[in-house]
Amino acid sequence: MMVRTLAALSAVCAACASAQATPLNLNLLAYPEISATQIDVSYNAGTFALIASGFSIAYEDDGLSSTPARQIFGGTFNITANVSHAGVASGGTLTITGAIPSLSIGNTTLLSGTLQGFGFTTSGAGRIEFLFGSLGGALASAYTARAPQAGVILNNIANFPYNFNTSWNNLVNGQAGTGSAVSDTGVLPGPGAAGLLALAGLAVRRRR
Repeated sequence: MMVRTLAALSAVCAACASAQATPLNLNLLAYPEISATQIDVSYNAGTFALIASGFSIAYEDDGLSSTPARQIFGGTFNITANVSHAGVASGGTLTITGAIPSLSIGNTTLLSGTLQGFGFTTSGAGRIEFLFGSLGGALASAYTARAPQAGVILNNIANFPYNFNTSWNNLVNGQAGTGSAVSDTGVLPGPGAAGLLALAGLAVRRRR
């Protein structure tokens, strides 16, 4: 009986590990959207800390190709998350700052949130995806008017090993400020977002 029980638990754990590594496959709407670039991404396997830090550069507020995105001045982009070796996140935050003079927004927090969903690719171009809720900041109302969560797609992560078993980063020769990852922070279309969030919750465990 004990052997069968252990075998059953092993099978369940194997299935869980597979589910945790599944990408969210986010498909963001054209607006609102904040673009960020030159993002340093690193993971410390000893502390379980995943950090993405770069520069927010533009805000799309109407989705029209005929009008340019609004420039963000002095912008920063930061994500911190606690990710286990199994690829399960147990908490994290999003903070995007900057000034958008064309919207009469001075230098402030543009968008903030707490982690509610997490996923990543296991092949191809390095990509990590996040869902954030409890949104705050000067642009929060523009996001919550369309959906309760903000999705972040972190793309082109060099040296991403497709797992969180060891420490890694996307820096050139370990030099800070050399990361070339980019990101989009937007919202998910339609009521399907709620269902996706429920599934994504399988890969996010809150700290007790």
